[in-house]
Amino acid sequence: MIVRPVCVDDLRTVRRIFRETLVLGRPVVLAEDLLDRYESLCLGWYLGPGRADAAVVEDRGRVVGYALVCTDAEADRAWERREAARFVRFVVPRPMWRRWDRRTAQFCRLRLRDGLDLWRAGADPPARAHAHVNVVSGRRTGQAGRLLLDHVDARCRARGLTAWYGEINAPRGRRAAALDRLGVHVVRAHPNRTLSWLGGAPVDRLTVLRQVPLCSAVRRSVGRRRWKLVPRTTRRRARRSTPKTPLPAASSGT
Repeated sequence: MIVRPVCVDDLRTVRRIFRETLVLGRPVVLAEDLLDRYESLCLGWYLGPGRADAAVVEDRGRVVGYALVCTDAEADRAWERREAARFVRFVVPRPMWRRWDRRTAQFCRLRLRDGLDLWRAGADPPARAHAHVNVVSGRRTGQAGRLLLDHVDARCRARGLTAWYGEINAPRGRRAAALDRLGVHVVRAHPNRTLSWLGGAPVDRLTVLRQVPLCSAVRRSVGRRRWKLVPRTTRRRARRSTPKTPLPAASSGT
């Protein structure tokens, strides 16, 4: 199993995995034009301006997951504001709603309410970097997910960032212990009306935070003796001013 950078040929696969796992690891049936817009809103930054930080995980030549990383928060926020405004302009006009089926229209209503709730909450991001990590159903608790977390850590470490956050949708009251074992901690929770309706049970949107661990080379040095760096001239003066101590006399054994 390997992790490698996203290439152009992977874009279709990443989008397919996103759609197939949209509702707690399951797909959702919606009007195609809306699904295209929603996918673009969720993935557009990561697969466009931020693609240099993105990666996929392969198992025997098959892509089974991806890690999409943002290490430029300011540019991402500007992009997101523009795309969110375009999405709202697309879904709000009434003629569009009359053309859609009831399921698609209800998805739009609830998704707009969820977005409004988050905007009203006005909580600051818990870190400067964020990521969207996703793995196909049946592989979410294995090595693939851990490898992708390591990739996000490495990209943040390369940019001098010490933490990153993400958002996970989970049935209410679950997954906290599993997340702790991965070094990911829940810092906020909001009800997700959209997925609660689609899943038929209460679902929360969890904002999770992960501290970037030290790289292996640095971890090995932690706990070793710490050496204080002293200028060479100071060391010379110290040697000159310190009298030599004679060696102890050898024992005669008597």
